[in-house]
Amino acid sequence: MKGLIASFILLVGIFGCATTGENYKQEQLNGVAWAITCDLLENEGIGYLCMRMMPPMVHYEKMRPGLYGYYDGGPMIYVNSELNQQKTINVLIHEQVHYIHVQLQILSIPGPAREVCWSENEAWKIEGLYSGQDNSLWWKYYPHCWEWYAETQYQRDVGFVYNTVNDIIDQIILEN
Repeated sequence: MKGLIASFILLVGIFGCATTGENYKQEQLNGVAWAITCDLLENEGIGYLCMRMMPPMVHYEKMRPGLYGYYDGGPMIYVNSELNQQKTINVLIHEQVHYIHVQLQILSIPGPAREVCWSENEAWKIEGLYSGQDNSLWWKYYPHCWEWYAETQYQRDVGFVYNTVNDIIDQIILEN
């Protein structure tokens, strides 16, 4: 916890001097979220040393309702510009976990559903540790993850069928 507080103070000072105007708040949030993410990943039994990495760039933009942010595998995370400060930090933490997975070459985006779902599971877990929320039912909103994370065999079977149909469609598209 002391490391997290020290990182927060350091990052606020660094980013506070480097930015002005509207970007000031966003840059502070980016730095704070990166420090929180790295602290949780290093100290919650996962062991990633992400403070040695360059943090991702963040682009804020208006998004469709229900979409808070996303990461497409590149150097940038995209965050809905209309979120409040707390939700923005939660989204940054979540998307930064995906960014770290890609940087460590644990995950490729786009990648196999099993890998993407594993990354989602870890991202929701880390975000939940920070926010104090129970994110254990995250998979309900990701049908391609039901095959591995659903609670009942029926739901896992539906997930398997969903993934099989998507694989067939993908193969048809690739062949044409």
